[in-house]
Amino acid sequence: MDLLKYLKKVPSQSCIDCKHFAYNSFDLMYIDFNQISRDIRNLPDVLSVDEKQRVSQYRRDKQKFQYLISRTILRLLLASYLEVSPKSILFSYSKRGKPEVLIDGHKKIFFNIAHTRDLTIFAFSEKYDLGVDVEYICKTKNYDQIAKQFFSKNEQRLLFSLQEEKRVDLFFEMWVVKEAYLKGTGSGIVDLNKIEVVYKKSSILLYDNITGKHISDWSFFIISPVKHFTACVALKCNEKLVPCT
Repeated sequence: MDLLKYLKKVPSQSCIDCKHFAYNSFDLMYIDFNQISRDIRNLPDVLSVDEKQRVSQYRRDKQKFQYLISRTILRLLLASYLEVSPKSILFSYSKRGKPEVLIDGHKKIFFNIAHTRDLTIFAFSEKYDLGVDVEYICKTKNYDQIAKQFFSKNEQRLLFSLQEEKRVDLFFEMWVVKEAYLKGTGSGIVDLNKIEVVYKKSSILLYDNITGKHISDWSFFIISPVKHFTACVALKCNEKLVPCT
């Protein structure tokens, strides 16, 4: 079965920050599990033994299905970038779970994935390290209490100065920026309150909340892959990206 037919590329016009940075610095794709039947047959046998064991450890069929499909597609995509067989790919993980590909004699590929509800998003770059996060914009979520726990005083001040609808949108935007950066660096959610999102003109900047220093080697792309979802790609680059034309 050709799973990649369910894969959709996020178009450049979905990138809200496209006027500031070059969208072609990375590839961004997603799958919507609502469009994939759970009784699919003849999946390619590309998963490793430990991945197959993890599938069996999920208690809910939906979780098993989504992990199985996401992981299979990830291997197929990585194999295409690296020009190797999907089953030959070996992964290593940071202490907090960020995956990397163990490569011997092949070109480097940076990647990250994120999942929420029925959407999984994949980000790849052949040049820059990156992290990605995606969230469903839930209007009923108790985001005020979450912000008070994980956001800085300055972030809270900005957030609570807005009307409710704009406040919800900004909350999720700030959340995905933080998560994408922490995933990109291999950190964890426990460090959410150690970084601060700052808006200057139309740019999104990130500061170390402990030292007060600007984290200048990371750029952030806010993206709306599909309706009611917001995502961010955090890209580590020590050079100025070419503006979109």
